[in-house]
Amino acid sequence: MSTESAAAKVIRAINSAIPDIPVFNGVYTGDLLRYAVFTETIPRAYFADDKAEEVVVSVRVHFFTDIHENTTQLKRAVRKALENEGFNYPTQEDASDEDTQHIVWDTEISMGA
Repeated sequence: MSTESAAAKVIRAINSAIPDIPVFNGVYTGDLLRYAVFTETIPRAYFADDKAEEVVVSVRVHFFTDIHENTTQLKRAVRKALENEGFNYPTQEDASDEDTQHIVWDTEISMGA
């Protein structure tokens, strides 16, 4: 297994699917209208000989953009890019409001401990 972090894989996947998009880990409080934010949790780990051998990292990616942007191709590209980085095929949810498109992808990846 790769020693690269899940965060690095998420950033690379988003940047390959949406070139030049700012990607933030955790929280973004700035003024940009088009950006991505992701969070990571570790819901479980697999142990052998009393030490973690493998951890599962759960990732949630949020993409925000103008309500009028056509995001059909972008949604497919993000799902494929995450999968290409080794994540499980992500679920996708539309969390938009009347002013902003907000697309959420949930996925997981198994990483060496």
